[in-house]
Amino acid sequence: MDNRINQKLEEKQFLALFRKSYEDFPKGKIYASESPDFIVKLGKKKSIGIEITRFILSSKVVHQQFIDNLNEIIDKKNEKFLLYQKKVCNNYWLIIFVEDLRKFVNFSIQNIIEKLDFNSNFDKIFLFDMQSSKTYFLKDE
Repeated sequence: MDNRINQKLEEKQFLALFRKSYEDFPKGKIYASESPDFIVKLGKKKSIGIEITRFILSSKVVHQQFIDNLNEIIDKKNEKFLLYQKKVCNNYWLIIFVEDLRKFVNFSIQNIIEKLDFNSNFDKIFLFDMQSSKTYFLKDE
């Protein structure tokens, strides 16, 4: 039980960091949820479901490893997408947090991402570097 509470607190902190740095984050009331992790209510009939996950890098990676790891994370979340849809939102976002990309990556992430098409049911997918507060758009509707 403690572990789940700690995880939810961590997710709230991640979302607060992301919200602060992403200037297009919609204004609305945020509710903690489960599958997806948060619901942003934008009005009576409009909401966004937000799923949060962590991208853990423990050693330097080459760009293909990086892409493979990202795809694995997205695939795992896609497998649970029907569960997220039970909350009936207008849009679904996936936010992938990473501690410090510069520590483990020595290539241009933006150049790699621009050439890829991340196949997903999520309307938007973000990669958020907590150290630099930089947001990368992996999928934008």
